[in-house]
Amino acid sequence: MSNSKNYHWRIAGFYFFYYAFVGMFSPYWSLYLQSIHFTPIEISILMSIQPVGLVG
Repeated sequence: MSNSKNYHWRIAGFYFFYYAFVGMFSPYWSLYLQSIHFTPIEISILMSIQPVGLVG
């Protein structure tokens, strides 16, 4: 029983920090790309890669 409870907290901690990172990083990533002169098409391609890269 103890092992499954520990596993639960490890997964919960991972998801908490992962989504906290994404929530802080994602809104400003496109603005950063725009500031270094990426085109809107290039920014949209880079923004669409992020969710696809997380699968699997």
